[in-house]
Amino acid sequence: MLRASVGGEVVVRAKVGADGIVQSVSVVRGTQREFEPYALSGVQRWRFVEFVPPAQRSPHGYTVDCLIKFGFDES
Repeated sequence: MLRASVGGEVVVRAKVGADGIVQSVSVVRGTQREFEPYALSGVQRWRFVEFVPPAQRSPHGYTVDCLIKFGFDES
């Protein structure tokens, strides 16, 4: 993909625990299947910080969709 300068994007759905640790990830959609394993493994290592007021926080965690773009800098 790098040699051919092919870019793409993958939407990944992550289930995140109340502690911010990713519990599971899955692909929602993508433009190139070759990028999917890299998007999944990258998001699996992320840690999330809650951005909602304490009174609205969920003790069960959240599900979030993340758009991961793959592109190549020509410089």
